[in-house]
Amino acid sequence: MKDFYNLENYHYGKSSKKPYNRGKSFGYQVLGFGSGVAGGFVFASYQKGIFSFGSGGATNLLSNTGVVSANVTGVGTARSATAGTGIGGDIGILGYGTNPSGLSSLTNLVSNVGVVQSDQSGVGTARSQLGAATFGGQFGVFVYGQASGKSSIRNLVSATGVVASDESAAGTPMSYIGCTSYSAENDLGIIVYGDGSDKNQSNLISNLGVVSADVTGVGTARFSPAAQTYGGDKALVAFGGGGPTLLNTRNLISNVGVVASDASGAGTPRYGPGCPPFGGDKCCFAYGVVSGGPSGGEVSNKVSNTGVVASDTSGVGTPQADMAFCGYSN
Repeated sequence: MKDFYNLENYHYGKSSKKPYNRGKSFGYQVLGFGSGVAGGFVFASYQKGIFSFGSGGATNLLSNTGVVSANVTGVGTARSATAGTGIGGDIGILGYGTNPSGLSSLTNLVSNVGVVQSDQSGVGTARSQLGAATFGGQFGVFVYGQASGKSSIRNLVSATGVVASDESAAGTPMSYIGCTSYSAENDLGIIVYGDGSDKNQSNLISNLGVVSADVTGVGTARFSPAAQTYGGDKALVAFGGGGPTLLNTRNLISNVGVVASDASGAGTPRYGPGCPPFGGDKCCFAYGVVSGGPSGGEVSNKVSNTGVVASDTSGVGTPQADMAFCGYSN
């Protein structure tokens, strides 16, 4: 971990008046990747989002009011079963996945105006069906996934999008997972549900990117849900497949990483949706596989800043599933 960053001068104090600690100075130096973050870093409250690198091959932007755009021109190697997360306060990274040539470890940065950048050379074990989350306010981690088998791997990501080599991750390795950050500073993360055999375990991610041992799960075990932050410091996980049954169940995640029992869902039951954040404290589920296939799964469902999932909004763009998604623009 010492090669990744130096925490000696990382200090922050929480403010009840400024939930994202805007304007505070953070002498957080990133080492090992040839870059640093100057004082004045602002923890992310992402205003916009993106869906990309899914089974439909489309890229769609999410506005700061939760409106999903029609398809926009994408770049990079087409693939699916990817993962993405916000980094650096206002940009994102999308990576890994599978394409007709096999598994990939390629990554693509997302600029602060939502432009997907060209391929970056892959680092770490090529795999698919993995998760990604923000930790430490500005860093990212890709975790678990399917390689030759289910992997117990994590790859840390710097604030500028440099991916580190493989490190071990604790817990039972899974694929098709829900994964997101939580806490007011996007400081912590959680992995929840997943696997073709439908698990309801969770694993916490510390503010150093360390994955915890398994935490006994609650709620309906499922695969391919999506998870995201809401309300400034909390998160939720929703949708997914529970065996042969498609779900729209939601489970709220507290600001200390406790997963609540099932709550009534809304919208078309499906698995493999995306859910980027928008507007600083909300998120939006969209796309996924519904009964009979992905067609019809391009509907979207906004999530309020109190964690309530809205009914379906008519979808736009190419039906797709198992895509990467993240926030951008602070």
